[in-house]
Amino acid sequence: MVGIGDSNIWGAERYLEFCSRIQACNSREEIISGLLEEISLFGYDRFVYGLAIDDRPNFSPYIKLTNVSGGWPEFYLENGLYESDYPLEHCRVETRPLRWVVLDEWVDTGNIEPKYAKTWRLAQEWGLTAGVTIPLPPQGRYLGGVSLIAPADADKFSQDLVYQKYEQEILTILKTFHTSVNKAIVAREYYGLTVREVDVLQLVSEGLLTKNIADKFETSPHTVEKQIKSARTRLSARTTAEAVTKAALLGLIA
Repeated sequence: MVGIGDSNIWGAERYLEFCSRIQACNSREEIISGLLEEISLFGYDRFVYGLAIDDRPNFSPYIKLTNVSGGWPEFYLENGLYESDYPLEHCRVETRPLRWVVLDEWVDTGNIEPKYAKTWRLAQEWGLTAGVTIPLPPQGRYLGGVSLIAPADADKFSQDLVYQKYEQEILTILKTFHTSVNKAIVAREYYGLTVREVDVLQLVSEGLLTKNIADKFETSPHTVEKQIKSARTRLSARTTAEAVTKAALLGLIA
């Protein structure tokens, strides 16, 4: 972690190297490792990177990249906490960063809706105590935000001082990441699609019939049908046409 007296920790040379390294990543693990290497300079060991792609009814593909573990992501989804997650709401309506020490103060003084306060206290019980949430500017069809999270035993006020001192460097890292990362890789692994399922959806979008796709991959039409059905399930699509549309919105297919 940087010291308060450090300077020039993230200059032009590192910026260019980071762009190249992130653009070359070919898997979720490589992408996570690449971002962690940068944010760890400032005391953060976890992050949540979320992207919203389209806000039309019934067509709101959302993808997420995170290294938060310990059961929190599953608990969050199973209990529908995204409906009362203030940092998430902040990214929808604001452009400025949300320092968590400020959010703590709002919760402690009752200056926030009870549903948000309840979810925030739950998050703290799971060790999400020191950090910052940063909305990201539009990148093509993608809107996004990142929460940077320090270790659970970190002093939140000391961490906040580090953020304030290096805010511009941190913002540059995150905006560079948002611009450079291969979002199709993030989307495919977030939805759990196999490479073959993506390839099949691509061919469906080009108008090929099941038999033609089977011939191309030297497999059976039954296998292709199973792959299409699996892709629909993973994308929560009711029809193959909807799966193809979602895959296109996510940048998975051309």
